[in-house]
Amino acid sequence: MTRLLLIWLLLITGCARAESAAAPGAVAANASDSGPRKRVVRASLSLEVSRLSEARSALERQLAEVGGFVQSSQGYGVDGEAWSELVVRVPEPKLAAFKGRLAKLGHVTGDRLETDDVTEQHVDLAARLRNLTRTEARLLSLLDTRTGALAEIIEVERELSRVRGEVEQLTAQASALDRQIAFATLTVSLRPAGTQAPDDALAPLRALGRDAGNVITGSAAVLVATFAAIARALLAALPWLPMLALGWLGARRLRRR
Repeated sequence: MTRLLLIWLLLITGCARAESAAAPGAVAANASDSGPRKRVVRASLSLEVSRLSEARSALERQLAEVGGFVQSSQGYGVDGEAWSELVVRVPEPKLAAFKGRLAKLGHVTGDRLETDDVTEQHVDLAARLRNLTRTEARLLSLLDTRTGALAEIIEVERELSRVRGEVEQLTAQASALDRQIAFATLTVSLRPAGTQAPDDALAPLRALGRDAGNVITGSAAVLVATFAAIARALLAALPWLPMLALGWLGARRLRRR
């Protein structure tokens, strides 16, 4: 009976793995038949503006209007007035129009666009998820109808747990990929006319300054953890201190004799 169950499990998982490990040509064929290509878009736009604070406010207002959001931002100079950089996420279909509106805020000094075709990756993830979901359903059905030995049931549950773990991982990957496809990443650099952007050679120093707080916090955490470990060791040894003291005194008396 155990052998039969193991063969059944191998058939189930083997089919799922075989289907998920489809030939590259088959994946490409499915990708070409799946409709529009899936692309991850990244772009950058550099602008010279007359007033940095007003340009940034206009950017954030226009970003909210198209349903985007600021992912990160940084500014250099006094109160960030010398140069500012924002990494924003924009709904991909609205990226071109949004960049066109931003270009009206000043003089464009740099404009870049690049795309990564992730259609095959998207199709492959979807196929693997479908196969694993079917395998999960089969295992659940087998578990509900199985009345064999405890070892056989445990084996089914172990396989079910493994399959569910893979489903969760692939679901997270698919969700992350869908977000990258849906929202383009746009890096916008703003600087007042007549000024120069910071020298790239200073980038490591700026990064060090941004990370200084994290370094200090991490060092403090290590120091606290060390003192806590010492305190726990002392507390653990406290009940034995009288006995150790008596032993030490006894040893000294024996030496004197």
